[in-house]
Amino acid sequence: MKKTIHFLLLASLAAQLLTSCGSESPGVDTTAASTTSDKAETSAAGYDYPAYDGKGEVFTIFNSSNSWSFYTTMDLEETTGDSLDDAVYNRNRNIEERFNIVFEVVEEDMWDGWEAYQTGILSGDYIYDVGFIPSTYLGTFITEGYLYNLLDYPEFRLDSDYYDQSVNQASRIGSEKIQYFASAYTSLSSIDGALGIFFNEDMLEDLSLDTPYQAVRDGKWTLDMMGQYIKAGTNLNGDDSFTWDEAGSALYGLTSQKSGYSELITGGGVQLITINNGTPAFSVGERFYNVLDKLDSIFADEGAMLTQNSSNANSHYETIFKNGRALFVLAELKASSKYRDMNDNYGVVPAPKYYEAQEDYYTYRTRYELMLTVPVTNPDPERAGIIMDAMAYQSYTDILPIYYDYRVSQKQLRNEESIEMLDIIRRTMIFDIGFSFGWTAELTDKIGEAIAERSGGYATIAAEYESSIRQKITSTMEELANE
Repeated sequence: MKKTIHFLLLASLAAQLLTSCGSESPGVDTTAASTTSDKAETSAAGYDYPAYDGKGEVFTIFNSSNSWSFYTTMDLEETTGDSLDDAVYNRNRNIEERFNIVFEVVEEDMWDGWEAYQTGILSGDYIYDVGFIPSTYLGTFITEGYLYNLLDYPEFRLDSDYYDQSVNQASRIGSEKIQYFASAYTSLSSIDGALGIFFNEDMLEDLSLDTPYQAVRDGKWTLDMMGQYIKAGTNLNGDDSFTWDEAGSALYGLTSQKSGYSELITGGGVQLITINNGTPAFSVGERFYNVLDKLDSIFADEGAMLTQNSSNANSHYETIFKNGRALFVLAELKASSKYRDMNDNYGVVPAPKYYEAQEDYYTYRTRYELMLTVPVTNPDPERAGIIMDAMAYQSYTDILPIYYDYRVSQKQLRNEESIEMLDIIRRTMIFDIGFSFGWTAELTDKIGEAIAERSGGYATIAAEYESSIRQKITSTMEELANE
């Protein structure tokens, strides 16, 4: 069925291009002007900009937005005085001027907007040049043949530093070289959706504990160390119990929502899906259970952990931390937007290692981060590659440094140590392809619930899902092989 859809889409597109030749309606010039010239202009920073003239035509970006405080802004009509907004605005105007194009961004809500993108592709009409959609919805787009294989277009310099290589490694699956989506800092949702551990610096000082920055640098920031800090920071503080009361005074070691605990599992060096020579495999093993046993030990005491994700702002885990009721919070980096007027000083570090000998830190990322795709209804994917690759580069060089400062600035001061930690978090982000194809989401959610409820039984939960996950992987790989 998907091959038929793909064929019909391309046939429809070809018919449109034939009938539009010579017309005055706006469209893409598919002559040699839309390909990369042998002559390249080298920027002062060392990037080779192709000598491409877009002839003033519109370049349309489908963008997914949401209200969870993620920074998903793709363009603005004018500068706002906000450092990050203005950096995005200037990036886009620079690209427009360089390539003689005009950006048009179509905004849709994240939760159902992807359906509008899909509907546009199924219509066979040339509507969008590229689209940014949540990674959790990518599976259908890939198996149904809605997207171009980006590796077919060298205009996307995917192996460059300004692309997320963990996404490249995890998404290139199958016997043939394929990659249908990419992650760059053109959309900041990728790093905004990375989970970090925020800590209250003032509370640590009161407890005579060092901030964990140096421990991170020395490779000694471990679950055991975090557990010691959590134990020290847990205090009834005059309350009768640790039952949550927003008018109470109890202090908790750590707060988060259920899915936040996945950050500690990933940080402990656990990956549910591993890729070997293009073949994905479900990889729950001894390390998985050891990390979970360690978490059970850390959260054994009452008050060590508070799981709250209430729509009531004062009972939301992010606000609980802001109000000084928890020493740590597991949260996406976007949570820092709520902490700019926080009374206490705060910092952020990556998830702790399982033990010191662990090779590196590892960072969990939200399944809703936005990925760059090119729909098969775009008649000129090379043009998309030229423009979006330059945007990815300029986002990396001009926007990412501003983002760091934007996310950790407090009381009008820069927090240099947290900026250093943000770079470690960005560098160590792990991408789980299982979320994109719907292989691992249910298991991850169930494990998060078990940690939050301190119910254990992780081996039973994993065994319950193991067969279906393996079956889903096999089914997906068969579909990809038949494309």
